[in-house]
Amino acid sequence: MCTATFYGIGAFWANGRGRSFAPLPGPIQSGHSCGCLKKYKESGAKCVTQCDRVLAYMRTKGSITSKEAMDHLGCEQLASRICDLRKRGHCIIKCMEKGRNRYDEPTSYARYKLIEGER
Repeated sequence: MCTATFYGIGAFWANGRGRSFAPLPGPIQSGHSCGCLKKYKESGAKCVTQCDRVLAYMRTKGSITSKEAMDHLGCEQLASRICDLRKRGHCIIKCMEKGRNRYDEPTSYARYKLIEGER
């Protein structure tokens, strides 16, 4: 029985810690051999990249931080994906914010905001 799942779009759902984002598409394992991956590729469906996931997240939520990217999208190098999106022509601004880390020490981090309509 095939357990691979493909999502057409991402989805938010509520859990005990707040809202979570389902990445696009669902899990596809490289060693998968039932043939569904081949059918998926033959269907003409486009592979979704980390850039696509980051862009969808920012369109839904308005902004993203590196912690959100790691927690919700599994993206470890958000700044690189933002650079790629800017090269594609998306207008993204960076705002530095201050907060506290897990040791309650002051820290700063970047929040990236998508400016829609600017291309």
